[in-house]
Amino acid sequence: MMFRIHLTSLGIIAIAASTLAACGSDTASSAADASGTPGVQVYASQKARLTAASVPASEVQAAAAANNAFGFEMYKAVTATSTSGNVLFSPYSAEIALAMTAQGAKGDTLAQMGKTLGFSLPDAKMHPAFGALDLALMSRGQGASGKDGQPFRLKIANSTWGQDGYAFVPAFLDGLKVNYGAALNAVDFITASETARLAINSWVLAATEQKIKDLIPKGGVDAQTRLVLVNAIYFNAAWSKQFDAKLTLTGTFHAPVKDVTVPLMHQTAEHPYNSGSDWEAVDLRYDGGQMAMLLVLPKPGKLAAVEASLDTKQLDSIVAKLATTNVNLTMPRWKIDWASSLESSLGSLGMSDAFDPSKADFSGIGGTKGELYISGVLQKTFAAVDEKGTEAAAATAVIVGTTSAPPPPIEVALDRPFLYFIRDVSTGTVLFIGRVADPSLAN
Repeated sequence: MMFRIHLTSLGIIAIAASTLAACGSDTASSAADASGTPGVQVYASQKARLTAASVPASEVQAAAAANNAFGFEMYKAVTATSTSGNVLFSPYSAEIALAMTAQGAKGDTLAQMGKTLGFSLPDAKMHPAFGALDLALMSRGQGASGKDGQPFRLKIANSTWGQDGYAFVPAFLDGLKVNYGAALNAVDFITASETARLAINSWVLAATEQKIKDLIPKGGVDAQTRLVLVNAIYFNAAWSKQFDAKLTLTGTFHAPVKDVTVPLMHQTAEHPYNSGSDWEAVDLRYDGGQMAMLLVLPKPGKLAAVEASLDTKQLDSIVAKLATTNVNLTMPRWKIDWASSLESSLGSLGMSDAFDPSKADFSGIGGTKGELYISGVLQKTFAAVDEKGTEAAAATAVIVGTTSAPPPPIEVALDRPFLYFIRDVSTGTVLFIGRVADPSLAN
């Protein structure tokens, strides 16, 4: 019988992603353990998760660079058939979900995945580098505020869900635990696939603070499924310099199909700014200064050209030349729910064997070559941006102004389609790439 690995990925500003996983295990934990799901038996490797300090900073930076390179190529692939609508893709969630899966790939399947994912280190170093990057990102925002009055949150969680009794390779389980902190949740896809689906979706819902619902649709897993790997990200941060809601006024946004009337926020403050021949950019920092949203506004008629030019070099160039200046900023509120199947996009980037039962080699997960293959890669994302920050609710920030007279402000009006990147300032890791084409739509 041909077995399938079900790979699912999910994203949000709260974001979650799921991928395939596998491995035999050493220790059974109590029923509501790492999964937090009552009645689900958890099997955990005896090995401890690595520490961030155990991985050289240069290798962590290589993981961040791999993520960004993959992210821009995937963004172009997923928007190839969606040239004008709202988009929100999480390269980081997909990268981690697929990297966990790649630990069990071999031969050409591994080579294709490594090239597509931008791996620049040997596997023995690449996976620990991603694990250390995970831990570094989760350390951000100490003492900072979230947008809901609670503390800043950047949560990254990984979990795997495997067929109870299937002979997963122990080394694969060890790698998941050591590098990604993921244990194996034993479920029964064969006779109770719907129960397994609901358990996975329940974990995702909790990991994303109720923002991502029904990641795996009904029928998304079945009796042929052997493994689902999940990565979940949740982000909640207040702006360092918040917008005054009293200054938010109804105005016109020039969407691709027709002009729409939406609330437009206004603020005059000092922000890092840069401009090029086809674009201008403003970097809005979140409370604590460790995370930022880079806003890139293409000049009229230049959206497609700017998107086509996006790559790591372009992003690094924009960021490197940011200079703090007085900016009179106008931007809409927006809220976006987005979902996509990523198989065709990944295939177009050269990762084809993983989806082909006659070629896939995931024998490092379990079974023999051709027994397991990826049957699906799903991603869901959510973002809510308003005067307070990114994600829902309210937060308070103390703004300290300068006592000297500022220069005349640069006018930046995000009243036409623009791009945004939620990124880690220190490593440059891009967690989310988005396009706001019509802020009047919550799609």
